[in-house]
Amino acid sequence: MRMRLLCLIHFQAILLLFNVKSTLAVLSSITDTPSYFGGNETDYQALLAFKTMITHDPRNVLSSWNDSLHFCQWEGVTCGHCTKPYVQRLQVLRLINNSFQGEIPANLSHCSNLKYFEVGNNNLSGSIPMEFASLSKLVEFYAHKNYLTRGIPPSIGNLSSLHYLSLTYNVLEGQIPNALGQLRSIEFLALGGNKLSGLIPSSLYNLSSMTTFSLGINELSGSLPIDLFVTLPNLQRL
Repeated sequence: MRMRLLCLIHFQAILLLFNVKSTLAVLSSITDTPSYFGGNETDYQALLAFKTMITHDPRNVLSSWNDSLHFCQWEGVTCGHCTKPYVQRLQVLRLINNSFQGEIPANLSHCSNLKYFEVGNNNLSGSIPMEFASLSKLVEFYAHKNYLTRGIPPSIGNLSSLHYLSLTYNVLEGQIPNALGQLRSIEFLALGGNKLSGLIPSSLYNLSSMTTFSLGINELSGSLPIDLFVTLPNLQRL
């Protein structure tokens, strides 16, 4: 389900749809299940629960979300048949440029098909869940301009499909994990605007697919290798 509205709601409210086996990207219902209003009662209640958490709807998108229409006809909702649990079908979760608060929920790691996870420019805090290491299909991970703390989990290096990683302008501390050198598919690596310290791991200089390498505004030390543009032949932005 894609919604064209700016929501001022707590980040945990999003999980109401997951906890009742629905998703924000695509809401699918087994419509031959006998239930209230000719569809799946669980999906119907999940949508109503989500609607109650919306405090600002400038485009009046939710005006159609009422009993005069079947919920499959509500604006922003798509229904269809499915054979997998709804959370496992989620591939795209984009929540950038809002006012979400709290921590990134670790149970999003159950979304095994998640490819795009974008929560940049919000008010999120806490640490990056170590459980995200199980998201083997994740291609883009944007969490810039938040208040994420602690360090970068070495387990991020297990995300073998990752092409874009942006954690800029948070409050991340400690050293850059050497394990990030395992991200052989990475093209965009942006970690600037934090409190990262120590040396830049030499393993990062072997990520030959990288085009953008951003580490500015940190507390890093040491020097760059003289063969930087040999080991990183596709580098365009440093």
